[in-house]
Amino acid sequence: MLKDRRTLWMLLVVAALTAPWLDKPVHIDDTFVLHVAKQILETPTDPFHGDIDWFGHFRPVWKATTNPPLVSYWLAPALALGGDGDLWLHLWVWPFYFLAAWGAWSLCRRRLRFPVLGTLLVVTSPAFLVSGNLMRDIPAASLVLAGFAVLMTGVDEGRRGKGLLGGFLLGLAVLAKYSLAVVLLPAAWYVWRRRGLRPTLELAVAGGIPLAFWCVHTWVVYGEPHPWYLLRDRSASDLLWQDKWFSACAILGTCSFVAPWVLGWWVRWRRRWEAVAAVIAATAVAWWAHRFYASDWDWGFEAAVWLGAVGLVAASVAFFRNPRGVEGQFLYSWLVLVVLFSVFFVPFNAVRHLIVALAPLVILLMDEADAAPGGRGRPACVRAWLWALVVLQGGTALAVQAADYEYAAVYRDFATRFEAEAGRRYGPDRRIWFVGHWGWKHYAQKAGWTMLHRDGPEPSPGDVVIYPVMVHVGDVWSGHEALRRKLLLRESVVYPGRVPLRTMTVDGRAGFYAVVSRRIPYRWRPDLPLEVFRVFEVGPGMGEPGSP
Repeated sequence: MLKDRRTLWMLLVVAALTAPWLDKPVHIDDTFVLHVAKQILETPTDPFHGDIDWFGHFRPVWKATTNPPLVSYWLAPALALGGDGDLWLHLWVWPFYFLAAWGAWSLCRRRLRFPVLGTLLVVTSPAFLVSGNLMRDIPAASLVLAGFAVLMTGVDEGRRGKGLLGGFLLGLAVLAKYSLAVVLLPAAWYVWRRRGLRPTLELAVAGGIPLAFWCVHTWVVYGEPHPWYLLRDRSASDLLWQDKWFSACAILGTCSFVAPWVLGWWVRWRRRWEAVAAVIAATAVAWWAHRFYASDWDWGFEAAVWLGAVGLVAASVAFFRNPRGVEGQFLYSWLVLVVLFSVFFVPFNAVRHLIVALAPLVILLMDEADAAPGGRGRPACVRAWLWALVVLQGGTALAVQAADYEYAAVYRDFATRFEAEAGRRYGPDRRIWFVGHWGWKHYAQKAGWTMLHRDGPEPSPGDVVIYPVMVHVGDVWSGHEALRRKLLLRESVVYPGRVPLRTMTVDGRAGFYAVVSRRIPYRWRPDLPLEVFRVFEVGPGMGEPGSP
């Protein structure tokens, strides 16, 4: 695999882009993944044993989670061998970055004139770099990319074992994230068109074995297959499909910069009608988004939607004008199915849901540039513009990663500092309580603090309660109305932030991990704080205004 020097150099670039962030603090859903990993160490065959407070109240883990535990099983040995240090855990999942890069490289060099640049346009996406937490997203995406690469090579070369291995890798991806079951459909299409029915059935078996085993196991342990429980009992999202459609466009528009480049080359190569059609369609989508929310113009949001719509429309125009065989059909169905699933089946959209759509989008658009009249001419000019695009996108991704790192570090820093100073400032015998989840919960519990639950005991007078305003707290306060009236605000600790970008904002306009209701994944907001920690003391009676 590494005999090709370009492959080695590409992996070294990925290492350089990701190594500086390997000590990133536990962030967002990392805490849930680690909770399951710790449980695996105690009950290996019952990963979802027990209850967890992830919504303000306790629920059984197997009902609270929406994904299978493959990544938690991967992390469990790391916890056993080296504990839960941030650097150690990220080193443990670091190989998935390289597997994803190799998979993208293998797919790009099948079809593109500049496969290294195509690969870099995948791995320098903000969606790819910033999602390197301890969650399921990069491992799942890496299994999809590597699975497709191995599968297609095996099918094309008539190597049955290699094709089955690719199918099995896709099956493992489904055990990392249920939503990736959708990628089995384009895989089956490709195999059927290339080799016929019998290899397709063999793929179905190889890809379905991991999920089938997991369904049987959860049926025995929990009383019903976990995927079936989610389909049957999961409450419907309050969001309309249009909201998730605009969010998907905003994600693609801010996480992939290829579409405007293709528009420019269409104009240059006198394919102006394609460019005009894409611009008109994307403008209609952006106008629809503005009218749908019936509010003032948010130029950042509308621009993000417009850019994402340009990419999807350009990929569609390119495909329908020149499908370019079974592989083109495979790539387009891969892109469309992932986007449609994120729009119609997930409760809310997020950048992590569309990571696996980046590779087919980049390949389709770059392939269109190659196919256009003049696209094969003047390679030096095309290569120069592509390198400029890689630098622009990569620079943006690194800035967004720095912003998200800084945001994640807030909770680690506050828990460490406050624990060291709490005795001096509030007395050594004061019990410290906290509300909220995500990475904050991980560090608050490591500090030895007590989490406040909706149906749990309340703090005593004199205790301290810490409430970070950005963190999801669920319905915890609905069970403590009397306590809220006793809380006396003692201080607010503000983290202003040095990086001017924000991946989560207190005004709700940026949300890398939940792109809903006119949010976009990141914004230029140096005026907004990263987080505000409100520190309360429990008083004997009525509290002051400003209680949570």
